Amino acid sequence: MVLDGCGLSVYPLLVLVGLNFLSVRFFSIFLTFQFIVMTFMVFRAKDITSAWLMLKKMFTVFDPGLAWDWVHAYLTPFAILLLGILLHFTPMSWTTGLQKAFVRVHWSLKAVIVALAVLIIYQSYNTEAQPFIYLDF
Repeated sequence: MVLDGCGLSVYPLLVLVGLNFLSVRFFSIFLTFQFIVMTFMVFRAKDITSAWLMLKKMFTVFDPGLAWDWVHAYLTPFAILLLGILLHFTPMSWTTGLQKAFVRVHWSLKAVIVALAVLIIYQSYNTEAQPFIYLDF
């Protein structure tokens, strides 16, 4: 909550400085993503010391030369992540047009599209149940 409030307070300052809408939107999305990643790191670590150590290593021991190896090792998740990031920057008219086109499609094609979506989600579903970690605090 505190981080979200800090992020919300920065937005009016960026507008006052005179940055255009696209740069403010990019900064807002980037900042939100960073907040989410940091909170994931805190909640997934076994304790706060491990989370702090991981954060410290990100900024002190980080080797950018390993980035290409990481992309090769995790190509599919990286591509999906990149697609998700790029979809944040698509114009709203594209989303509205896609929704209108889907509404106009025959019901049988809608059923095929939904079945494909369910199949893709099912294929990417992890068979191991993730523990509910929030009760550990």
